[in-house]
Amino acid sequence: MAQFESRAVRAALATPFVVLAGVCLSSMDTNKLIAQQQPFLHAGAIDFEDGSIPIFENFYWLSFLDEMWRGITVTFSNSYLPLDTIGWWQLFCFLHDLGPMYSVWLLESCRAGNVGTPVYAVTLFTFIAQLLGVGNVAPIYYFLHVTFAPSAASLKRSAKQGIRAEQASFLLPLFLALHTFEVIRAFIAPEPETRQYWVWAWQMSPLWLGVANSLLCSMAARLVKNNIIASPRSLLVCMCTISSAIWVYTWYSAPFSLSDIFIPDAGVHTDFIRHTRKAMQCDEVYSFGSSFLWLLYMFFDMYSAGLIGIGSLAASACLPLVVVVTGPGSAFALGWYWREQVLSSH
Repeated sequence: MAQFESRAVRAALATPFVVLAGVCLSSMDTNKLIAQQQPFLHAGAIDFEDGSIPIFENFYWLSFLDEMWRGITVTFSNSYLPLDTIGWWQLFCFLHDLGPMYSVWLLESCRAGNVGTPVYAVTLFTFIAQLLGVGNVAPIYYFLHVTFAPSAASLKRSAKQGIRAEQASFLLPLFLALHTFEVIRAFIAPEPETRQYWVWAWQMSPLWLGVANSLLCSMAARLVKNNIIASPRSLLVCMCTISSAIWVYTWYSAPFSLSDIFIPDAGVHTDFIRHTRKAMQCDEVYSFGSSFLWLLYMFFDMYSAGLIGIGSLAASACLPLVVVVTGPGSAFALGWYWREQVLSSH
């Protein structure tokens, strides 16, 4: 959008993201989710087909943190115990798809041109997403990116166009330890209590990941500057491989159709299981719906700046096919990486 340098105009162009956030919030009906948590919280336990487990009272040993996450972990119990088998497949796949998405967000925060913009405070967005749902926060993140981040025209031949690799030096091991490992344990561990433990642990992981990366990079980035783990490409390859593996596993192994697993129905549900399933499905649909819309904005931005031709712009129509083959997380990261290659070539 090289011809629209005014932030006010860019904000106006980005209003569809705000609309998506509002529709997602309404579709998820978080007030109903909170109301449906209350019987479990009052009982202090979650009953399921194979028994009952007590809800942790003191996990973080800080009362405000325990209160903050207790209800959310009850909502997650629909999937991780699982009370709802369809919900297990959906959320297990969705959380792994967040690996590539959050990797892109964090790499965008490492771009020199994004320093001083809202995009730079990426850890704030990932943490709030844990509280409100990624589908409610992702559109706002993209709205702010379109509005405040430098356009492709301003990044062209600019020293600020590149990703500062030294700021991403520890992202790969941190993602594997604080995201992938915890999600796998939360859904695969044989004991329900263990699964609950790792669901609680994962809730704060986006905050720990961002803080740990900043601290480690400030202290030891030079030691791993030329190491393969410090490469943004290595981060994306690893996260996309894991995400696509889970997608293919779901495709071939789930006893349900992909539409049943991932597409929310139009009904209004009052029971805990079906409403929670629909809310989680909406969370994923609007997370990646806004992500791919943002990619289209970025592709058109490059076209307006003269970085790509109409043929390359039209090639973005292949994204749905890439989603089918690799899953939404990997397809999103691949689209972003192609944009990055175009920017770096100029």
